[in-house]
Amino acid sequence: MKHQSLIRGLWGGLIAVPLLFSACASDTTDSGELLNGFINPPQEALPRVWWHWMNGNITKDGIRKDLLWMHSVGIGGAHCFDAGLQTPQIVDHRITYMTPEWQDAFAYAAHLTDSLGMELTIPSSPGWSATGGPWVEPQDAMKKLTWREMRVEGGQTFDGQLPDPYTDTGSFLNYPFSSSSWGGDDVAKPVPTYYEDIAVVAIRLPEADRSLQEMQARISTNGGAFTVEQLTDGDIRVGGQLPADRVKGYRWIQYEFPQAETIKALTLVDGSQRSEFGITPTPSKHSLWTSDDGKNYTKVVDIPVGSALRQTFDIPVTTARYFQVRFANPVLDGQMAQYAALMGVDLPMPTSSPIYELVLHPVTRINHAEEKAAFAPAYDLQSNPTPEAD
Repeated sequence: MKHQSLIRGLWGGLIAVPLLFSACASDTTDSGELLNGFINPPQEALPRVWWHWMNGNITKDGIRKDLLWMHSVGIGGAHCFDAGLQTPQIVDHRITYMTPEWQDAFAYAAHLTDSLGMELTIPSSPGWSATGGPWVEPQDAMKKLTWREMRVEGGQTFDGQLPDPYTDTGSFLNYPFSSSSWGGDDVAKPVPTYYEDIAVVAIRLPEADRSLQEMQARISTNGGAFTVEQLTDGDIRVGGQLPADRVKGYRWIQYEFPQAETIKALTLVDGSQRSEFGITPTPSKHSLWTSDDGKNYTKVVDIPVGSALRQTFDIPVTTARYFQVRFANPVLDGQMAQYAALMGVDLPMPTSSPIYELVLHPVTRINHAEEKAAFAPAYDLQSNPTPEAD
């Protein structure tokens, strides 16, 4: 049941042995003692492994077989880790984390590991949830900052209705929470909500900071249906679908202006995020192109995939009448495809890409603002400084 994680942990322990051997060789004169320690290492030198209890697929018979196998191959201990990942049910009855039945099963595992001379440890939470749990009241749980924006005329008293705040529970603004993205049961459950006002803030905008509506932008596309209002309203749940083009390999959305405009930054929400695991080069799926006549186009920049659900970044200062974003055909998420394959699930190739927001800015913005505001982990912020602006 758990061989994949067990083998990975065992391999991690074995590759350290040559390093230990070379480090000790120069300091040890008794080769017989060294050899005996290598053949019969003490308990504290044995490898430990992750031991995943997947989605409630737990039985005492399975616990006993896992631990006896670990002991037989020389594993010294296990880190019991509760996880989901859409694992199908393979037991007659799932055991939910921290229920009396689960605690009884864990107590059995603890007694058995102790009797085998092994160690057992467990994180202070189920899986990766770290600080959450049904016993934590919403007002005591971790929170995010959320906001709405509204442009008004300055220099006078404002008397009107502010837009309703976003109160959705989720990782960013009003993007919905999904328990299935990392393997829930795909059962609709009520999600707690909590909101309180912090402040209303008025910010004086530079004269050059005009909206796409103020610049009289017109939108066109070679697939799907979009409006300027739809892609600039700050609502990252409302958008449209851009169908795949398996011949060209991309579709495009274009803004056209009555006269040439200077653009310095771009905001995009298309539902994609780069993985937070591993330090890898920033992927780029889409690109920005410009034209003065609507016929001949020049590539300006590749659009990086952000860590947060919304990506705002500065581009080379560009003046043109036509700004066209070319969206690469959607593909299966590699990480989720690997997990799906492990679970025996065949994911279909997506036929379209959601586009929720696409905004061109005539002023410099804080480069990678969402990541710098800690809405997602990022390891390369020093590579994305904000250009100097007036």
